[in-house]
Amino acid sequence: MLQYILMGAQAAGSIMSYRTQKHAAGLEQQQIALRLKQETLASNQQSLYNLRSLEETLASQRAIMAARGVSAGAGSARGVQNRSIRAYNRDEEARKLSLDFLTTQRNVQSSQMSVGRYGAKAQMGMNIFTSMIGSSQMSTPGGLFGGLFNSGTSSKKGMLTGGMDG
Repeated sequence: MLQYILMGAQAAGSIMSYRTQKHAAGLEQQQIALRLKQETLASNQQSLYNLRSLEETLASQRAIMAARGVSAGAGSARGVQNRSIRAYNRDEEARKLSLDFLTTQRNVQSSQMSVGRYGAKAQMGMNIFTSMIGSSQMSTPGGLFGGLFNSGTSSKKGMLTGGMDG
């Protein structure tokens, strides 16, 4: 009787351990989501800063060209503006690519954590099952299944062997 109480306590302990791991994994998932939001916000702030910088650069270029008496929308003045716009666009594409990479990395981390949780759950089940088998084999003369799987090595004939072994 005591062994069944101990087995129940072990099962309860395994379940509590699993629930604690599940809660911790949930907190880690929230941390991953928060880090991704922070990285997205930082990227958006950098984009806004770069856009303002581009606007200031273009305004300065127009002012310089106007002071020289050159039309800002033609010739070399337009070429300078186009280079500034292309540089901004390249920076934005690199920033978006970097953010996509970070998003993918965070999603992979999240998936790995989910797989780990399922593995822990399966391990908990195996531990409980192994404990049940071990306790039952020690407590009953025929083991967990009452001698159904005897292979003929004992004096009793196994039921599943049909009494043909020997």
